Amino acid sequence: MSKKVVFVQKSTLLNGVLRFSALRTEITKSRYLDSYGTLRNRDKVLEFEDYLQKLGYELEFESQEALEQYEMICESVRNPYVVRSPFLDDHSLFPFQHVGLNLVWKQLHEENPRVLVQWDTGAGKTLLSCLTSQNLFDAGEIDRVLVFCKKIKQHDWEQEFRRMTHLDVTQVSGKLSRKQRHEFYEKSRHQVIVMNYEKVREGSLVKKAGSRRRVRDYGRTDLEQVIEMVRGERLLVVID
Repeated sequence: MSKKVVFVQKSTLLNGVLRFSALRTEITKSRYLDSYGTLRNRDKVLEFEDYLQKLGYELEFESQEALEQYEMICESVRNPYVVRSPFLDDHSLFPFQHVGLNLVWKQLHEENPRVLVQWDTGAGKTLLSCLTSQNLFDAGEIDRVLVFCKKIKQHDWEQEFRRMTHLDVTQVSGKLSRKQRHEFYEKSRHQVIVMNYEKVREGSLVKKAGSRRRVRDYGRTDLEQVIEMVRGERLLVVID
């Protein structure tokens, strides 16, 4: 008896989407696949797998990469990342984002939690940080999120937190004087604070004794005030 196989490959024409091909129309014309042989709905991948098994088909993958992509899609359906987010009212996460968010969540609950995210530009590192923050707050596991980034990215981070979460977010403006910033640190009760790490670590300009020149005093940075602001709090620190 001949082996019944569905061949799975990454399409070069459809931006790497998986294509499923077989000799019989019961597969290629099934309600699970479109005319290109790709899944009409990724959320139905496990249902499609059950359908193939009932008909006696086995999946054969063109490459290890195709197999890993298929397993990632299956994992995202078995264990979707669930979070309260206004962004997800109108958008859906990609399979790798479901898997990545679950992995980060798991790592954040290990001893000495720390995570390095090395996704490509545009893959969703900011999204991951925002949605993880929302879930940590909802679970009552943190009191504050501090985001440290370059000055030119502060506005983007603030806007993304507003767009993707229900959290109270603000940024420390670089236009504030040192005194104003310290007053902010003393009074702030915001859940998410976006900070310019160049400003936090740079020293204040002070007059040099016996000279009209002003120099940087790195013993008088904002860092001490930031530490005092969050003393005793449970933190998530995001560094971009």
